This record gives sequence, C-alpha cells and structure tokens, in this order.
Amino acid sequence: MPALCFAVELVRLSLRGHFQIVDTRDLQRAAGLGLLGYGLLALLEIGAFAMVARRFRDEAPRRAAQLAWTTLILLAMGDHVGRHHIDSPFAPRALALFAGTAAAALASAWILAAGVPRILPTPLRRVLSGPVPLLTLAAVAVGILLRPVREDGPARVPAPGSPNVILVSIDTARADYLSCYGHDAPTTPELDRVARDGIRFTNAYAQENWTLPSHATMLTSLYPPTHGVEDLDSRLAEDIRTVAEEFADAGYRTLGIVDGDRRSFVGASRGFDRGFDDYVHYPEVEGASQAFLPFRARADVRLFFEQGHSDEIVDAAIAWLEQRAPPDRGRPEPGRPFFLFLHIYDAHASWGSRWPIHRLPYQQHSEELAELGLPTDSPRDRFVRHGLSGARYLRAINRALDNEVPLDSLLSPQDIALLRGLYASSLRFVDGQLGRLDAFLSERGLHDSTILLVTSDHGEEFLEHGRFGHHQDHRETLRVPLLLRYPARIGRGQSCDTLVETVDLAPTLLALSGLEIPPAFQGRSLLPLLEGEPWDERPAYMGNQLDGIYGVRTRTFSYYVHGLHHTEPLREELYDVAADSLELHDLRALEPSTLDSARTLVGDWLRRVLADRSPNAGPTVPIDPQTRELLRSLGYTR
Repeated sequence: MPALCFAVELVRLSLRGHFQIVDTRDLQRAAGLGLLGYGLLALLEIGAFAMVARRFRDEAPRRAAQLAWTTLILLAMGDHVGRHHIDSPFAPRALALFAGTAAAALASAWILAAGVPRILPTPLRRVLSGPVPLLTLAAVAVGILLRPVREDGPARVPAPGSPNVILVSIDTARADYLSCYGHDAPTTPELDRVARDGIRFTNAYAQENWTLPSHATMLTSLYPPTHGVEDLDSRLAEDIRTVAEEFADAGYRTLGIVDGDRRSFVGASRGFDRGFDDYVHYPEVEGASQAFLPFRARADVRLFFEQGHSDEIVDAAIAWLEQRAPPDRGRPEPGRPFFLFLHIYDAHASWGSRWPIHRLPYQQHSEELAELGLPTDSPRDRFVRHGLSGARYLRAINRALDNEVPLDSLLSPQDIALLRGLYASSLRFVDGQLGRLDAFLSERGLHDSTILLVTSDHGEEFLEHGRFGHHQDHRETLRVPLLLRYPARIGRGQSCDTLVETVDLAPTLLALSGLEIPPAFQGRSLLPLLEGEPWDERPAYMGNQLDGIYGVRTRTFSYYVHGLHHTEPLREELYDVAADSLELHDLRALEPSTLDSARTLVGDWLRRVLADRSPNAGPTVPIDPQTRELLRSLGYTR
C-alpha cells in the first residue's frame, strides 16, 4: 500500500500543481523524502503482518489480528483523505476518493498475498488475484480526476497598471492592543509604520464576534443574516460570490494562505477557497518537507499540539511571491497582478501550551514579554501545571466566574497582567512576521504597486465586562484595526474616525483596483473617504440569526438585543458611547427615546438584510409564536 499511495500522491500533486506554493525548485528532494517516508511505512506494514503470522499459529486469531491491522490502516487513510481532499463525505468526488483509499489497502494486501503467501488466508488470495484490484485501482484514478477545477470563462487581461492586493486578517486582534491605536507598550512597530505610510481607521467595527461569520462577511461583503454562515458547521451557499472570485475574473493571480485545516473556520470546506487559484492550509503546506502523507501526518500532529503559524505563513507568501517576482521585475507574472489573502491565528487564545509536553507559555513568548516590559512568570503556575492552551484556560476561568467564584480567588492582578501580556506578545510576534513580508515587498519593488489592508475579524475581552474571550458583543470584541496603504492613491499619515464596517472591505479593495463592485455586495467602498469626497456615515451593525443577537452603533449610542429567536427572556443594552466608550453604564431605563430609535434602526436593517438572504443559505432558526409577537411589538418584524 505505501508504494501505491506514494504513486497516487505524486500524480495528485503533479496534477494540482501544489509544489509551486512553497518550493518548486526542490521537487526531487520532496520526492526523495516521500519515498523515504513511504518506505518506512512499507517496512512497518510488512513487519506487522510477519509478526502476526509468527505470533498467531491458529488461523482464526491470525485472521482477526490481520483484519484489525488492515482496519487501522484504512481508518488512517480515510482520515487522511477526509482531512486533506474532501469537503462533503457524500459528494461524488469524496466517494471516489474513499474508494481509492480502499483500493490502496486491497492492492497492498494483493502484493503481500503474492509475496508472502503464508501470511494471508487462501480465500483472500483468490479474491485479490481476480478483477478486484483492477477495479479499485480504477477508483483511485477516478478520485484523482474528479479533483475540483474552477471553470473559467474567457481569460481577462487586467488593465495596465492594475495594483497587487494583499488582505491580511490577524484573527482576534483588538484595535487598542496595537501601539498605533494607543497601546502603552510598543506591540506593533511594523504595523505602526504601515499606519504612517497610509491611513488608519479608528472606528472600524466587525459584524460578528467570532471567526467564521466575520470572515464570511469580510470576503463576501454580506452581513451575517444574509450570507447565513452562522453556525459551527455552516458554509457559504454556492450562489454567493467572494471577493477572490471578482479578482480572479479580472485576470488576477489569487492565493489564500490560512491557519488551520480544511474544516477550520476559514478552511476550504467553508467555501472560502472560491476564486483562489491555490488555497493553502497551515500547517498542512505541501512543500519539500511535507509533500507526502507521512510528513502531512506530522503536520496534523503539529496542528493538534500548537496553533499560530504566522512565521510559516509569511514564509510561504514570500516564497510564492519570490517565484513570480524575481529581483528584475515587480510582477508575479508579466502583466498579471495578484490578490493574496493571509489569515493569521497566533493571537486567538492559543498563546500557550496545549499539553504539558509542549512549550510553556512564558517560555514561548519570554523574549517578546521582556521587550514589552511585562512579567514572564506564569500565573501562579496554573497555566503551566495543567498544560492548558490560552483558550482552555480562559474557558475554565469563565466557568468559575459563571458559578460566582470571586475573581480574586482565581487570579491575582499579576496573573491578569501576564494573560494580557501573553496576548500582547503574540501580536508583537505577528507584527515582526508581517514586517518581514513588508520588507520583501520593498526589496522587490512591489511596495508602491501593492494595496495592503490589515484588519481583524474580532477582538478579545480581558474582564472589561467580567469575562475573558470574545463571547459578548461590546467594543473590545467588535472594534478592530483597519490599516490601508496604497502609495499611488492614499496619502501618508492619514487618520479617519468615520464609522466603518468590515463589510466595506471587499468593495474598497475592488474600487481601489479599478474594478466594478457587484450589486449584491452590501458594503460600500471607502474610496470617497480616502479622496476627501462626500461620504454619508451610516450606523455599524452586528449580529446573526442563529444566536439571536443583534446590535447597532452610531456616533452617540450603541445598542444590543439578546434572545431573538430563542426562548430565554429578551435582554437589551444601551450605552452612551460619547461619554462611556467602554460601554459600562447601561442606560436603557433612562433613555426611552434613544432606545426606541435603536430598536427602529436594528429592525429596519434586519428586514433589509434578511430580504437579501440567499435561498440556499443556512436554515432559519424557528421562532415560537410568543417571541414572534414580542418581536412585532418591538418593531423587529411585521
């Protein structure tokens, strides 16, 4: 089986062209490493069968042991196929690939039956000597040929002078932890330089407080109730277009590099790979050292033990650009610009040790912590002793707080300072990696011809409203950084305090690139703001239908309503953001007229965006008659 799998992998990689992502110049080394890995697997497989034959003299237990071993191999291959090659287990391509997995196991048994006849029972050898191996090998070929291929129309040639475009999403980066947004420590010197060279938006807000729906909005310019990507297992409907598709149709070369596997919140299985020539998942990159199954298995182990791979993601981006933009020319291909999307996960509460055998959190970021003047000891050793990741540790603290355990019995002020420091240090590390990318752009003459947009999908709370994480919808979880640089169109050192949304990002990138904005996009281009033209500010909205949480923010107030479409009592919050920017003092009982205005804004917005909802989007959560009547009385429904 290993020999056959190696051949299948080599053909598949050749067909898909993934060697171009990281190291096209080292294919021979990749193939050699693959042969070595599969050779080791082959020795392991043959040795296991031989050991079973020697250990079990009786036929029945020998067959049972061999069946168990074969089943283990099938499960491992099935997991590999499912993780790396398919989105839906019942799609034709998926079924063919699973058949190919079975083919590999059967062919392996066939080889063993011919070479070691005493190991396998006679009936099985008779089956394998018939047409079964040929049929299953055909299934492997079908699985390869059914790989996804984008159906392109007539190739378009980009207009002369079309800019390159880089969109960077730093997952979970709250704006006020960047030094260019006022943080006391020098957390982001490289991004500070980007801000000085372009424009910094100080009032940019995400439409959701978690990764999946927020990135769906970022890439489609649709509000969450419209695109319907609102649940843990949601994906984009087939009739929803992404900004990458717009750039691809305009003749751009497109690449996405994201942190996580295909089923992660920004993975290909969510539909986010549409329009990308290549969509690479980390740490699953298929380069010289990870091109074949044994080495991708190692990558899967790494994904289990650690998260956050901004250094490798930037390495891959630079390698891809280097192949297409050698020192003598500033284009990835002659006359063909690129659209590059980078998703970075380092700050997403993964700044720690997931298991005790992994790096300790204060060791992982000790250098960055020291540079920021922050403590480097662990929070009373709890973080280290239990071997928890940041996310698991904070969830445990939140559960204790939910059970009314006093905060001072859980964490000291030094503990809280360390947790905030670890988060800040992760941003500092990401900043350094993005600085490497920016330096490369300058070295290769791409700086002035490239639009660079850096933002985030949501922020993070550190007890501002009594909890850790990003499970509520206040300023610290919704306000995100938004830096935009394009020397050809944007003046240096600008700052804009106009209220904008992440739904506006895709239209802005298209407009700056001279491309048309699709009518279906719900966001607006920020280009008028960049050029000093009139631009009517509108409220920023957030929320999704599944969670039943909606909100609106204006210059004067913010409003959140909880419990829509659910059975729990309706709960509302109202804040005077001009006087209470941290949203600490609820005024809903003191400002009835403002409360009515906020309800009207959310109700009108909700009707508009639901009217545009794709018929193929995720299912609508049922609303009971009592809640429907209450919503009608509040103006949310008619």
